[in-house]
Amino acid sequence: MDKLKRTKYNTIFLYIAILVTFLGIYVLNHFFPLYTDDWVYSFVYGRTSDRVAGFFDVLESQYCHYFTWGGRSVAHTIAQYLLYLGESWGDLLNSIAYVILVVFIYFIADYRRRINPLLFMAISALIWVLVPELIYSIVWLTGSANYLWGCLFVVAFTYPFCMYYLRHKAGENNEKSILKYVLFFLGGVVAGWTNENLVVGLLFFIVAFFALLKYEKRNIPKWAIIAFIGVVIGCCFMLLAPGNYIRNKMELSIVHGINESNFSYSYYFYRFVSVAKAYLVYGIVPTLIYLVSFVAYWKIGDKGNKQSVLRLSVVFFCMATISMLVMTAAPIFPERVWFGIIVLFTIATLLLYANLDFSYKPIYIFNYVVCITLVVFLVISYSSTLEDTIRLRNVFDRREALIIKEKSKGKTDFIFNDRFEPQSSFFYIQKVYDLPHLEGDLWEKAYSKYWGINSVKIEAPK
Repeated sequence: MDKLKRTKYNTIFLYIAILVTFLGIYVLNHFFPLYTDDWVYSFVYGRTSDRVAGFFDVLESQYCHYFTWGGRSVAHTIAQYLLYLGESWGDLLNSIAYVILVVFIYFIADYRRRINPLLFMAISALIWVLVPELIYSIVWLTGSANYLWGCLFVVAFTYPFCMYYLRHKAGENNEKSILKYVLFFLGGVVAGWTNENLVVGLLFFIVAFFALLKYEKRNIPKWAIIAFIGVVIGCCFMLLAPGNYIRNKMELSIVHGINESNFSYSYYFYRFVSVAKAYLVYGIVPTLIYLVSFVAYWKIGDKGNKQSVLRLSVVFFCMATISMLVMTAAPIFPERVWFGIIVLFTIATLLLYANLDFSYKPIYIFNYVVCITLVVFLVISYSSTLEDTIRLRNVFDRREALIIKEKSKGKTDFIFNDRFEPQSSFFYIQKVYDLPHLEGDLWEKAYSKYWGINSVKIEAPK
């Protein structure tokens, strides 16, 4: 097959891969029900019973949220607005956001634009296999606003830095534009105001970008300096929110039994050990994959631009590691936080893998074997997850239909003997769960408030 035909077929297959990825995520979004924080953020924060009825209610909510609970205003604004728009729009926009994230990862890894549909599919396969609780990061509305959308803003913001470093040549026209500077500044503020641990990683990324350019005696573009200032300002807005200190104090007390009278700095050593243990569960495999890719690229990587690809890859790997280590300062480290960290590990790995010298036959064969195996595993595992997601949705729909019916007759207290349990198999790694039970019936109360009833209790089938 000649080069022109191969390019044409690869382009068609790439578009098919993008469409299939969108449809796959959309179907999961469509069947996943409103869940936990979705019920809370459907109401105006700070009011007792008023539901969000417009964008100004969202702004009022986030103003109150900023001073009483947390500074992640961009993410929670997205969450509340998606909930206001309704599930249909939320499903659609979430699916588009996921595809755009994968496209940015693909564009960074395949910066030479060689058109590689297998690479595109391998990105989703790696994320699916490596990220714990992925469903709660990409299809649960509030979770996706915090982790999927936050990661999208951060990765998208690194893209122009990557292209400048890998593709810009000295002497090329660097047009000065006030609009360009304004957009980079505002984009920096938004990216810096998304997710605490990823933003610390982003600050490291930009500083490392400056250091590399200085080391290589290349000019630092003005837009990059302006973008960095924007990220710092956004980060300050987020981290200095009064609500952060209120939430942190409460979580220290509830989770660790720590208050001002018994606080000790040894707590941070304990947290470091906890993060290290989490790394051994979730981070060690991505690290090993990266190290194998690093050695392979060192030996048989494309000779053109080899040093630049290696250096940028190391920067992404360090960015992921720093985004993980800063969780030492947080009282808890939910599995969902690993989404952005694993995405950064994936970018670091695929930058190397996508630019191997595939004219070397063993690598060419290995590439197809690994990618096809990953994609087949993804398809089988996805089928199990979709099946259980539909089962979960049916359980929620049956309950809600009964609540609506019985509430009209005056009933306000409900007990359901249909607690959902996920299936168990080797391929089923992205599981979905029923309404979680916490001390104080936190989510049962949130669910009851959402449906306008007095109480609900979920029990195992008799």
